[in-house]
Amino acid sequence: MEQDKPEQNKKKRFPSFHLMLFVDSESGRVRQMSINQETAQVLLGIGGGLFVALIVFIVCLFMSAGRNRELRDTNESLMADIASMETEMSLMDETISTQSGKITALSNTVNEKVAGEKLQEKEDEDAHIPTGFPLSASTSYTEPDENMIITFKADDGTSILASGSGTVTQVIADSVYGHCVVIDHGNGYSSVYRNGSDPMVKEGDEVDRGDILFITGTNTKSVAYNIYKDSQPVDPLTLMQIDG
Repeated sequence: MEQDKPEQNKKKRFPSFHLMLFVDSESGRVRQMSINQETAQVLLGIGGGLFVALIVFIVCLFMSAGRNRELRDTNESLMADIASMETEMSLMDETISTQSGKITALSNTVNEKVAGEKLQEKEDEDAHIPTGFPLSASTSYTEPDENMIITFKADDGTSILASGSGTVTQVIADSVYGHCVVIDHGNGYSSVYRNGSDPMVKEGDEVDRGDILFITGTNTKSVAYNIYKDSQPVDPLTLMQIDG
């Protein structure tokens, strides 16, 4: 038992390798270099590491190139989309500009129409106020009496005119002048015309300012005229436009 003990204590030895390098110098001498196993393993490890690193670098380079191509393709696609959107926006701007011009023109037309309608309404309202001179020619007249009636002395053939637009509500006999025509102007005003000539309108007729109601004759030159506002007599001279 004691003789086997030294054998158990013996260490195992591994074979030793040496790498021999022979270098020819310029002088013709040969130099010998040896690298032991540990140094060779280190160098091989370093070389293997560098090789693996090179492989990894090449793989990463290819992957990066692929990503760059994808990014380039994506960028080109985005640029094309942007160009398309810019074209669409330009077309939209042109459409908006055209529509804006049409809207402006339409708005101006509507405003002009509204203004015209308002002016027409104002003219219609004014036309229904009995401010017109009730004869077609200048003539003398009396001051209003207690009933606010004024009397004109017209020449033969003078037209007796409606002093405002409205509706003929009465065509009746008059004990003094022979005939009486009453016009309702639809705004609280009514005007009354008396003359001995035959009336040229009938009840229900719509008349405009200046329409002929009578034409005076040789024996019918006297014309009586008065105005009512809300059934109350008013002085015709405060409304009547005496312009010859």
